[in-house]
Amino acid sequence: MTTPGDPLSPEDASRDPALLLASASPRRAQLLATLGVRFAAVPAALDETPLPGEPGPEYVARLARAKARAVAQATGARTGCLRH
Repeated sequence: MTTPGDPLSPEDASRDPALLLASASPRRAQLLATLGVRFAAVPAALDETPLPGEPGPEYVARLARAKARAVAQATGARTGCLRH
């Protein structure tokens, strides 16, 4: 059993509703833990090189989508996004 703020393993994430963090960033993990969010850190191994002439906002959006797809495939999770 996990408590809020405890990182979950990818296996636990498939059984326990949680956020999947598609990042190896220790800072992001620390922020989520501090907020009490249960999460599984499942880094996506992607080439993060910007495309030639790719503007910053498009680069960030492209990487976010690619990471979400890669982690969803690796874990069997559904993909989704929040819009502002």
